[in-house]
Amino acid sequence: MGRVLPGLVPSPVRTLVPERPSQLIEALSCRANARYDAAPRRAEIFRACWRGSVSPPATESGRARVFRRKGSANASMIGGDGDFPSGGVTYGCHPSSFFAAHRTKQGPGPMTKDFPRLPHRDPAGHKGTFGTVCVIGGQAAGPRVMIGGPAFTATAALRSGAGLAVLAVPGPIMASALVIAPGATGLALPVDPARALRPSKVAAVLDEHLPQYDCLAVGPGWGDGLPQQQILIRLLASGEVPMVIDADGLNALAALPDFQGDFHAPAVLTPHPGEFRRLADNLGIEADPVDPDARPAAAKQMAGRLGCVVVLKGAATVISDGLSTTINESGNVALATAGTGDVLTGIIASFIAQFFKPNLGAGSRQITAKQQGGLSLLDCARCGVHVHGLAADLWAARHGNTGLLASDLLDLIPEALSHLSREE
Repeated sequence: MGRVLPGLVPSPVRTLVPERPSQLIEALSCRANARYDAAPRRAEIFRACWRGSVSPPATESGRARVFRRKGSANASMIGGDGDFPSGGVTYGCHPSSFFAAHRTKQGPGPMTKDFPRLPHRDPAGHKGTFGTVCVIGGQAAGPRVMIGGPAFTATAALRSGAGLAVLAVPGPIMASALVIAPGATGLALPVDPARALRPSKVAAVLDEHLPQYDCLAVGPGWGDGLPQQQILIRLLASGEVPMVIDADGLNALAALPDFQGDFHAPAVLTPHPGEFRRLADNLGIEADPVDPDARPAAAKQMAGRLGCVVVLKGAATVISDGLSTTINESGNVALATAGTGDVLTGIIASFIAQFFKPNLGAGSRQITAKQQGGLSLLDCARCGVHVHGLAADLWAARHGNTGLLASDLLDLIPEALSHLSREE
């Protein structure tokens, strides 16, 4: 679930500002991490808070927060007797902290009205209808051999509805990768005697097959080095296929000087704070990817600089295209384990392969992705992050917040998608 911050106006309370009590109740419901299926229950909870029978959340100073409508002359604290106040001021307790204290075990909360909906699948469709994701990753050269990351990404793409997934990994590890992801097909990438990638030959192989792919997922378990940098910059410069760049793909990007001039492909970058810092240093961006109050501006600045979508991972993942910024609210600490980021990459890549439609034309005559029956790159990322967190929430509701494996997350993606469709 996400909330949009139009214009990204800095505020200590980053939330919607309702104009009427009924809107406040709806805002509280939409921000909840628990499902409240009946409007009377939402009203009952809010009124209990209003009357003081449920304690309102406190700020750092121990006093309840309020919403002050722009231009209002005064404000009062929550907690008195009586009905909702009238006049030019709307009050309310802070939704995040309120529901942190008063959530239920009934499952993840409903989506906000402005959240993008996944287009319906064509009932007459076939595997070619739903797009092909190519995952470029994996490392065969020792001492650190990496196979699981790209396999998880490919399986996540299939679990999220993609018709086909291709594992483009070094030839020596191809068989092992396909054992982990048997639903994918393989594209063996050439290596030298030391089992490192051979950039010129890899480029020739990819060039032959790129027209068949609807999205590239680049970086899971890829390793680092000059070959990865050369392959990545060539893919970015071609601009032919949308990309999701993650993990070692981001590290390769950060190691490239002046890569902005070659950044032509539609792209989603999915850095965690450490990867973000390396990219930011390269770009001369001074932004804090850890401070909750600074993270939205950090993601927005990088997205605006590169003309891409940035998914700044962490608690309350931030998604921005430089114009619109969303903070995701699904997910929990169970995701803090190896491989879950690779799963996220696969989900986003799958949605891009299935639903992404670039805007056509410009100005008043522009035809948007929504008008074409698809999703923008930003909305593909927003939906992907939400579904990823939702799957983790479903797991945590049954098992707690410790012990999740990336493979567990893969198995819950269809259920998360089903839950999503019931909310539409």
